Amino acid sequence: MFDRLKQGLKGIVDKISKTGLTEKDIDPLVWDLQIQLITNDVSVQVAEKVCEELKKRLVGMEANRFGGKGDVVKNALKESIEAVLHNEKGVDLVAAVAEAKKAGRPYSIMFVGINGTWKTTSIAKVTHLLQKKGY
Repeated sequence: MFDRLKQGLKGIVDKISKTGLTEKDIDPLVWDLQIQLITNDVSVQVAEKVCEELKKRLVGMEANRFGGKGDVVKNALKESIEAVLHNEKGVDLVAAVAEAKKAGRPYSIMFVGINGTWKTTSIAKVTHLLQKKGY
């Protein structure tokens, strides 16, 4: 499922690694990344935020002359994705579910992880919590 996205991201990282780290050089490549994310079912808003973060991190950044750009770009991309996913204030799950129920709409939660990372157990715990709260 993620193979196409992974290959696309690798291609973008490789392209950025081979160019300068000026805004003029990065803009078309960041645009390619945004398109790659969107075509792999990442929402437009999230794709835009990731690309903005990446651009902020890369423009004017210095990289080692002897092959250090690839690592710089990979780390900047990783940090950009983490920055978009990180939520300083957290989420009050019960309040969010109550708000959705009050509005008459479902509340969706996505659990992501590779095999053996306690997704099913976590789903059961969240389900139990919400059932105890009357949802």
